Amino acid sequence: MTRSTHTYNAKNASSVGQDIHLSDNASGEASNTHFTSLPAAILKRATGAIRPTVMALLLAALSLTAGCGGGDGSEGGDEAAEAARRARRPIPSNPPAPSAPPPAAQVSYLPVIPGQAGYGMHTRAGRGGTVYKVTNLNAAGAGSLKECTDASGPRICVFEVSGNIDLGRGTINVSQPFLTIAGQTAPAPGISIVNGSFSVVTHDVLVQHIRTRGGLVPQRLTPMGLDNYLGTAYNIVIDHVSTAWSTDDLIMTWWGAHDITWSHVLATGELMNPAVYFDANGKVMLTDSTDYNILMRASALLTGYQRMPMAQANPFVFVNNIVYNWGGTGTQFQRQNTVSGGEFVMDNNHYVKGPLNSLAWSPMPILIRDEWAPGVHIYLNGNYAPDWSISQQWDMVDNRTAAPAYSQADLQVLTPGAWPEGLVARDAANGGIFNSVLNDVGAFPLSRDSLDDRLVNDARNRTGGMINSTTFPTLAQNQRTLTLPANPNSDDDGDGYTNLEEWLHCMAAQVEGRSCA
Repeated sequence: MTRSTHTYNAKNASSVGQDIHLSDNASGEASNTHFTSLPAAILKRATGAIRPTVMALLLAALSLTAGCGGGDGSEGGDEAAEAARRARRPIPSNPPAPSAPPPAAQVSYLPVIPGQAGYGMHTRAGRGGTVYKVTNLNAAGAGSLKECTDASGPRICVFEVSGNIDLGRGTINVSQPFLTIAGQTAPAPGISIVNGSFSVVTHDVLVQHIRTRGGLVPQRLTPMGLDNYLGTAYNIVIDHVSTAWSTDDLIMTWWGAHDITWSHVLATGELMNPAVYFDANGKVMLTDSTDYNILMRASALLTGYQRMPMAQANPFVFVNNIVYNWGGTGTQFQRQNTVSGGEFVMDNNHYVKGPLNSLAWSPMPILIRDEWAPGVHIYLNGNYAPDWSISQQWDMVDNRTAAPAYSQADLQVLTPGAWPEGLVARDAANGGIFNSVLNDVGAFPLSRDSLDDRLVNDARNRTGGMINSTTFPTLAQNQRTLTLPANPNSDDDGDGYTNLEEWLHCMAAQVEGRSCA
């Protein structure tokens, strides 16, 4: 079976297209770990698993049970021990406070979040649509979040209640396009979707200011999955979301999803869970090699075992993120099931060691796996990793390409071929983004729940590790009546945003600790 990806917008490069060839074998890798707290039952995954067919995926549309590839176990028995023996630089104190924020992005489109830039950011989402008020915490029914997400036509979900929405191991599956979920409208401490999966399989969606927590259960839960099995997952923006405790990949784009921006996301892979797959432990983020135009920016991936992230998309752009404390592998690149081509852009990210890093089988911040293809390029600029001995950006890379092996000269480029229009990167040198990113990630930066608060404090204090049980934080169930602006779908000031959108922008600023213009 052969598929073709679409071309992507490039800066200083022509558009690129590749043929994608699907193998009958899954991409599972050995999972012999040297992490002493892992269950002994975590062994090598069987290599003969059959990758789901399109028909199987369609039949599984509601349950989204298709597998997403194997884990990322060690490739050598002595590597973690060797990594532990390496000379390490002293751990620095907390970085200084950052400088002023960069100027607002200048773009040729109306971004769904004012002043922001990224792939899919031109979406209209629910603009001009019906407003659904979420008035209870029920998993379904009148007044529930699911009533809004399941509806058709442009729509906006606003919240008159705070607390946990317990899905009872179920799924909120967004399959109808043109949706805005405005979690910033909930009274503090906001909304958490717990004990289930949250997935988007359609286009033109904005999700802001919610938490998603899977939980330790013997089934596949994906708290934040964007799946293109219907061919319609594109123009999606996920902003100020907290996500945790998956039994597979925590954050996922899959099967050709495209034009997606993740911004100000707080994610952890701290949960050990062999109940679904032998290698399901601590996975943070995965993109498929058929995905394209994927951006993650200003986010924090804190404490996990693997995939922080595991990027296969073309292009995949990773800018101004914090990656902290991994027990197996940090950021990984691979291009499997593709003939040629691809680009990974890494710009001004901050990598920080934590207690788990002494156990990591890949000692460097970035691992290039052996599933590779000719013509794939990596752009590295301004990435900051003070806990490693680094004299050039390539020193951050653990290059394990094989059969054939590719050298630095083959892989590294000095100019990015892909860059989202208007995106401005901050300087990560000397910890320049550390405090500002941690201060602003997650659903409710000013009213964090106990989990988000712990994770951020772990990153600041160099603490944290893997867990094997979960208890959802208790959130106060507060109520407040929302009064929508007059003429909500009009644009009284003529700036392109409706009166309702400007009201939502102001509420977002308030929960993020910004002034409301």
